[in-house]
Amino acid sequence: MDGARYTRIAAAGLLMVITAACNEAPAGAPSSTISIVTTTAAQSTPDSSTPSTTTTTEAPEGVGERIAISGDALPMFEPNNDQAVGLIAPQVAATSFDGTPVAISHTDDTYKMVVFLAHWCSHCQEEVPEVRDWLSEYDLGDKIEIISVSTGERPDRPNWPPEDWLAREQWPVPVIEDSLESDISMSYGLQAFPYWVFLGKDGAVLLRANGLSAEALSQIADEIKAFDASLESSQ
Repeated sequence: MDGARYTRIAAAGLLMVITAACNEAPAGAPSSTISIVTTTAAQSTPDSSTPSTTTTTEAPEGVGERIAISGDALPMFEPNNDQAVGLIAPQVAATSFDGTPVAISHTDDTYKMVVFLAHWCSHCQEEVPEVRDWLSEYDLGDKIEIISVSTGERPDRPNWPPEDWLAREQWPVPVIEDSLESDISMSYGLQAFPYWVFLGKDGAVLLRANGLSAEALSQIADEIKAFDASLESSQ
């Protein structure tokens, strides 16, 4: 089976089971200072024209300093017309908060569930404990890997620092710390939080979504497992 057909079949199956959920839009990406933007809409793009209130603070040192991204960036996520399905996502070599290496690699023969979280995002704060509890009950097996990315870090927003927030929530998932410029999330086409990207073994995008319930995650993981089993039986 050729790669393009493989991706189309897998993506079609996942699209049939995805469940819509609330999401929260990120503020503009920071550079040497951190821009705190509060919008009146729960779902807007980073370049939204929605009126906002902005303050700045000095950027914390050491955030996302060791990051290597290879490959072409994905287009911005469009929920009803995702142009990234079938494209190869960037590979990432980075570290967690304590300097532990964490990677999004296409060479380890596993499917990937990548979730992007912001410590100040109220929907992320709701979704993290739900995903944690789901992982304690659902067996992903050895063919599906889940990785999280802490992005949009801002010391003037709730739950700073993010490592303390995730520790309090007993988050069991490996965490990549994004740069202050949100390089990783931007390369994955992040449009709103929380943001999920599902990848095939070859790194091709199967599905992208904002905010998923435990039920939806189970359905998607089941679909990935079923597709992988059918693929193996056909070889």
